[in-house]
Amino acid sequence: MMNATMFLHQLTGVVMNRGYGFGQRLRNALLWSVALLLGISTVYAQPIRPELPKLSLTGREVGYDPAYYPDGRIWVPAALDPVNAPRYILVPVFIKNCWVTAGGYQARPIYSIRFKLQYDSSAFRAVGVLTRGPVYTGNHPNVRLVSSDSATIADGWQITWDDAPDTTYQVISGLPYTNNRLRGRRVNIVMQSNQPLPLTGDPSAQSCDAFEFRPLCYVKLKVLGAPGVGESDVSPLAIAPDSIYYNSLNVVTESPFPGDINYPVPAPRDRYLGGMRFQRPPGAPAIINDLELGMIYAHIYTPGRFDFSPKPTGLDPNEIAVQSQGDSLYYITRVVYLDPVLQNQLQARVNVKVSLVPEGVRVRNVIVESDQPWLKFEGVGSGSNVKRLNPAGPTRRGTLAYIDRGILGPGGNGYPDAVNQNVPSTQDPVLNLDVIAEPQDIDDPNIQDPNEYAGKYEGYITFRSEDAEISPVRLKVTFLYIRVPDETYNGVSTVWAPRGIELKIRNSAPTPQQTRLLFGTGLRATINADSLFGEFAYQTPPNDAQFYARFFPINATDGSQDNGLGDYTGIFSSRDIRNVYDDTTIVYRVRFSTGGALNYPVVITWDPRSFPDGAQLFLRDVEGGQIFSVDMRNATPNPDGTMSYTIRDAQVTAFDIEYTPARAVRQTMNAKGWNLVSLPVRPSDNFYSVVFPNLQGVTPIKFSQDIYQQEERLKVGVGYFVRFPNPDTTIISGVLVKQINSRLFPVRVYDGWNTVGALSVPVSVDRITFEPATQGGTPPVRVPLTFVYEYQTNRGYRAVSELTPGKGYWIKVRGQGFYNLSAPTTRGNASLDELASLLQSAAELSILDAGHRNGLLYITDLRSSEPIGEMPPLPPVGTFDVRFATNTLIATDANPVVRLQGAEYPLTLHLAKSTYAYTVLDATTGTELGKLLPGASVTITDPNVTAVRLLRQTPAEIGYTLQVTPNPVETTALVRFTVPETGVATVDLYDALGQRVRQLYSGTVTPGETTLELNTGELPAGTYIVKVSSGIHTAVERITIVR
Repeated sequence: MMNATMFLHQLTGVVMNRGYGFGQRLRNALLWSVALLLGISTVYAQPIRPELPKLSLTGREVGYDPAYYPDGRIWVPAALDPVNAPRYILVPVFIKNCWVTAGGYQARPIYSIRFKLQYDSSAFRAVGVLTRGPVYTGNHPNVRLVSSDSATIADGWQITWDDAPDTTYQVISGLPYTNNRLRGRRVNIVMQSNQPLPLTGDPSAQSCDAFEFRPLCYVKLKVLGAPGVGESDVSPLAIAPDSIYYNSLNVVTESPFPGDINYPVPAPRDRYLGGMRFQRPPGAPAIINDLELGMIYAHIYTPGRFDFSPKPTGLDPNEIAVQSQGDSLYYITRVVYLDPVLQNQLQARVNVKVSLVPEGVRVRNVIVESDQPWLKFEGVGSGSNVKRLNPAGPTRRGTLAYIDRGILGPGGNGYPDAVNQNVPSTQDPVLNLDVIAEPQDIDDPNIQDPNEYAGKYEGYITFRSEDAEISPVRLKVTFLYIRVPDETYNGVSTVWAPRGIELKIRNSAPTPQQTRLLFGTGLRATINADSLFGEFAYQTPPNDAQFYARFFPINATDGSQDNGLGDYTGIFSSRDIRNVYDDTTIVYRVRFSTGGALNYPVVITWDPRSFPDGAQLFLRDVEGGQIFSVDMRNATPNPDGTMSYTIRDAQVTAFDIEYTPARAVRQTMNAKGWNLVSLPVRPSDNFYSVVFPNLQGVTPIKFSQDIYQQEERLKVGVGYFVRFPNPDTTIISGVLVKQINSRLFPVRVYDGWNTVGALSVPVSVDRITFEPATQGGTPPVRVPLTFVYEYQTNRGYRAVSELTPGKGYWIKVRGQGFYNLSAPTTRGNASLDELASLLQSAAELSILDAGHRNGLLYITDLRSSEPIGEMPPLPPVGTFDVRFATNTLIATDANPVVRLQGAEYPLTLHLAKSTYAYTVLDATTGTELGKLLPGASVTITDPNVTAVRLLRQTPAEIGYTLQVTPNPVETTALVRFTVPETGVATVDLYDALGQRVRQLYSGTVTPGETTLELNTGELPAGTYIVKVSSGIHTAVERITIVR
């Protein structure tokens, strides 16, 4: 059968033109006939016909691409030092390729392109042709820099170029620039490839108008010109109109289809270039060769600099401003803070504005990036006239296509635009930049507790653009993670709410004024201004003619005693945080002014619910209470639960708050005998007989470096064995302990077992961490497959998942270092780790002695090359303890040995959750002591038995068997099983995946052998399991079905 192409050739004939294409446009009637012959029922639209590729410097058919040229011009920053600091620009050459086989025309592939770019040699000098460069999308003001290094269409093509004078670069006579002809140069560009020139649109489209201009290449020009009279500060660049070659066809003078009415021989300024139709205003440079397409004007200007605002005013020491420290370094004058006290408030970000100076400048391809993981930024704002970074949202690296000042918009140097359309109608907005600090991204491997993020951090945001006079420039950001005051935790309850203690002070002016102050105690706080707690010292005294209130620490040495303390957050007018471990009463002095005597009385308000339990707070005049003295827990109540005191005497302009911090009270309950304890608070006197006055005359014992050691001075974070002659309840008062580390309470741990302590609040064992013994060293780790153990006087060692105040614990570590423990900011639920979950599935062996002390051990089938659940060293002699001979809490062998210490006889052994029975033997003599069945018990009366062996019994030994014959089986097998006693039994058949295939029997059986027939004729070949269950006993037999 003749194909359609051959049919068209015979109908129309072929007109060849040196391999570029063939054919001519068919008449409509002929096309209709062809369509019917090819089985096409209807034709609704003419397909496109090939269109010669078009080159453009503006990226559009008519006009310009605003993503590349917002006002239709190239704005070029001059090189201020062309020799030592040359400046370059990349000029994109765009191409639209709709050279597509369609409409009865055959478009042969294009493998080579040749054209010339003309320019003014006093303005530029060509230095190269590149195939990678910036790509932009969008419209003013949010043009998006997609990439600064994207491949062009000619990427991978072989490119040669040369640069030479070109006297055809000229002007119309009568203009002042009469020497342009002599200043003209051209870049001759030749590019070739073994791959055809790709289309720039969808070949199925019905019009070439749907095709787009894309960058073909970039011409790199060195900037030589400078702004000013007599210089080429405004000059045109153009694609020379005398010759443009695709393969060997000069499209300027030749037709690709000679003789075809649709492809006549080109006339001047026809079809082969795309761009703008310039109308030359008076005094402007001339249009090259009087052409109207293929051009763009380049304007050279003095480059600008990055500029930041707001500028400092000096009116507020806490204002947000940007200050310069030289030409390339700026800094935000106020810290970027995060204060956990200020919950549900926007924090850790400040806003700065980024622009340029002076007027009439632009920078392109702006890169913004930070040098710290925690330091991010985001372009913000609402509406359409907002500058957006790419990508949107908080980021550490973003790009902008350009920042413009004084070129775009009404009144700008580039207005109206190049085609007199008065666009853009608005000037370029400044970059509204939120600077963001995210503490969770602080890259410090030594920080394991979120509370330890507190501190000052510095980072830099860098701004780069090759168009700027100075690049890069850096913006210094100081981030302050404010430490939470100790009053975060309110006494002995388990309610967590970061807050400190707040005062509100209000005058009685016609329009009352109010300010807020914050005080409290904190870790490592001092009497001076502590930036760690959000404080700073004012540099100037307050104005007594205006309303204010500030803390003035009496004995400070940094100026705050004279000018007062400020608050970095600006939420409070002043804050004063003191050392949490100060044992004396702390005096906070507040000076205030009502702004005039007529503005009295002054009302001071506070919330007593923010006071820690046990703390004492008094409000007094500065004369020691001669005028007023108020217990702040018993002042005038308000309906909202707060309390107030009113100062009516206009002579009073200051007051003191006397704060005796909470001396936390913890009650510990200890049993008669040995107990493993720790300090639940930091007492004022840590001598052991003061802390525990009812001990039985034995100095507390800790375990460290593989030995028991006596210690008279008890330390926070250490576990001690102590002995009480009777059950005892001890009340211990002191400062709350919410953190144990090498700086606060150094507790050294050594390789092996160590006794450690707890905090003043319950915490999960997951909060245990370690520090290295030396700077830069390796911290110790908990030994795998070991628990954290407590010691219960009546039960012995028990694995725990939570550390309780007042108790001591055993941990085993590998390596040396310091014990760390910290309380979370919110109370969490304790959770078992993977090892502890093993206990839930293991068999339980409980051992109860006559003194009602009950030890619990575990037996599992899990096999391990390492001991599982290794136990600490034996407690002091005579102390109740049960463990396996492997020194573990868990036995993994079939016949384990149990060792007993400090037990009172008789003993009762009870077995639960087990699928096995055991024979109990005296481990020393081998004497049988009884049969231990699941759910049953064995009693031992002989006090000489200090160790027992458990011998696991096999099913046959207890009269329980299962046999399947023959095996392998083809069609039928007999299942024989025996049980030792009458009971209900089930027999099931399972496949290799554990899915039950069939139940063979379910019912009562009597002692002796029971036989069943298993018919396998309908089952596929493979491996199966027969399972018999009766009571606590289970037996399985693997069989193979064959065919």
